[in-house]
Amino acid sequence: MVAGWALLGLLVIAITGGLDDRFGLSPRLRLLAELVAGVALGMHFWDVLGWGGMGLAVVLVLLMSNAINLIDGMNGLAAGNALISAVGIAILLWSIPAGAGLAVILAASLLGFLFWNYPRAKTFMGDSGSLSIGYLLAMLLLMAAAQGGATFLAALAMVGFPLYDTAAGIIRRWRRGRPIFDGDRDHTYDRLDQLYLRNPAKTVAVVWLVSGVLVLAGLVMGKVGVGMGLVLGVLLAAVLFWGAYRLGSL
Repeated sequence: MVAGWALLGLLVIAITGGLDDRFGLSPRLRLLAELVAGVALGMHFWDVLGWGGMGLAVVLVLLMSNAINLIDGMNGLAAGNALISAVGIAILLWSIPAGAGLAVILAASLLGFLFWNYPRAKTFMGDSGSLSIGYLLAMLLLMAAAQGGATFLAALAMVGFPLYDTAAGIIRRWRRGRPIFDGDRDHTYDRLDQLYLRNPAKTVAVVWLVSGVLVLAGLVMGKVGVGMGLVLGVLLAAVLFWGAYRLGSL
């Protein structure tokens, strides 16, 4: 694996986010940059994963960078979720120094950021931060994929909340006849805050708890094999989407 490709992809995604923060890029231009970053990350894993890894890298960079960006709607929400996911993946990949090391560095960086972002924000990550975090999580997922299907499913569960919230948002807007990339205030965490908690800091803490449960589930999935892992993954998804339905987020 050539580290230069991974660093190139991270540079592309970080600069894209910074330009979007400063000037506001068109969705097409941002998508193009994310595709370039995904290809660069795929090149990093070429010797291990080949063409399949290239396709998976592009998909994961697109999914994770946008998913983290979309849940950056309350102080500490995106950073806290990514921190919990990174800790879980560090445990999952503990026998892989590069994977565990990257996950620990990401978690430590996010912990430092959280002190300034939660519960009252003195600084914000912006698109540059959220896209970069999503890219690094995509890289960790690819490291998990290189260890086998069960490990990949486990890591995927650990980043499950932002992926689930993004999927729920796409379904919600499609059902309501709205463009799927339009923003709204009907995310799961928004509805939880509006209907029950009425306190953003408490709402974020509850979502962190959900992410913690997903990390624990991921650790179990990593031990039971691909077949049972898929069953557990489907059950987790069913519970999450039932919750979204009850909250009016679908």
